[in-house]
Amino acid sequence: MKTFYDIIKQISNMRWSIDDPEPTSFAEVQLNLKQAVQLAHAYIWGRDDFPFKQETETVVLQEGENSLEAPKGNIINIMLQDADSYLTYAQNPDFLKDVRGVPEQYWIETSPEGNVLKFYPRADKNYFVRQRYETLYKARDKNGNLIYNLENADDVLNLPAEYEEAYIAALKPMAIYYLIADATDENYQPYWQQFEQQYANLKNMTGRKISTRFVM
Repeated sequence: MKTFYDIIKQISNMRWSIDDPEPTSFAEVQLNLKQAVQLAHAYIWGRDDFPFKQETETVVLQEGENSLEAPKGNIINIMLQDADSYLTYAQNPDFLKDVRGVPEQYWIETSPEGNVLKFYPRADKNYFVRQRYETLYKARDKNGNLIYNLENADDVLNLPAEYEEAYIAALKPMAIYYLIADATDENYQPYWQQFEQQYANLKNMTGRKISTRFVM
């Protein structure tokens, strides 16, 4: 996998790069270039529901409990193991009574310790809960730990190897687009157009055919 520093070196050698080609160390890379790559990565990651963002975890909801740590991402669906339907999202959880039974509904509550996934009814026995969600972690550090975005020289993108080349092909022109940040520059629109072409390739490779969402 290409590291954050590898990606930066590739961008530094692109036409109209404001950086010197091939920086000799990560410490010498200008902050605005690092930030441009981070912004480009965040933009592409959030623009569509790519399948490589989807994670599935199975956790145990203990008897008598009605809450679990919420997954670090946007929930797609939640179901009990061996069930034949998904749990529904509780629209008015404040009006639900505290009773025990088979969990049927869920919702998210925010606490100082982080988001909490709540269930109704409270579990009347131990249940295996399968959570499918789109992860918010866009990168991994050198030890494989999930992180929110590229930060250090050895960090890598959090996606399967088969998508890496196409993803970086879209990431590079988008990073330059952020670096230029001047709509009057003659390279501004050409780099956007190059990004759109590479992004379309990535989207087709991953099987995404629906319209993309607008991301600020």
